Amino acid sequence: MKCWTGRASTSCTSWARTFPKPQLIPPGHENEVAALLKHEDDLHLDLRTLSFRFVFAPPGPPKSAEALQNYAANGSGTVQGLLDREKEAQIAYWQRAARDGFTDEQVRASARRFRAEFNAIDRRLAQQPYLMGEALSVLDIAWLIYAHRLSLAGYPFERLHPHVFAWKERLSARPEFAKEIAQVRASQEQVEAARRAQQAAGKTLEAVAGF
Repeated sequence: MKCWTGRASTSCTSWARTFPKPQLIPPGHENEVAALLKHEDDLHLDLRTLSFRFVFAPPGPPKSAEALQNYAANGSGTVQGLLDREKEAQIAYWQRAARDGFTDEQVRASARRFRAEFNAIDRRLAQQPYLMGEALSVLDIAWLIYAHRLSLAGYPFERLHPHVFAWKERLSARPEFAKEIAQVRASQEQVEAARRAQQAAGKTLEAVAGF
């Protein structure tokens, strides 16, 4: 189930089209799923902010000046003749992170956006086992990626969104999902060490976000 290499919505949609069985996009709901995945994908910079602040916790800039320069110089900077706004946003994000780090203000803003989204998802999962109804869909896969990463960051799913927590635990226990959401970039020991340091400083995600 190689569905989440890179940004989740694009990868999952491509995977579902390439491997149509099991059917992960309910018939007749293609446009709805595409819109919901786009909505989820718009939060990828917020996920990155919380990940680097609370999971990876690098001691210095998350992207070196050389790496950022290479990224900026790579490609034409246009898509179909138009300025690549996504690349501009990525460069601005990494430049700000190198200059300011991942500030408490940014954490609060990102965490609030996720809390609003997961409040809505929690209400949906209170009525049905999966995000699109009675069967697993590509939407569940995409949001599971975010929920898993935020769990590593210390987001309090069980307390704030109990239905999301139960859904996440149920999907994560399935062998095909357990294998795919294995941690990347940081070992379990590194994550736990970062969490201990944050707790000692009173700077956990819950504390900074005011949850």
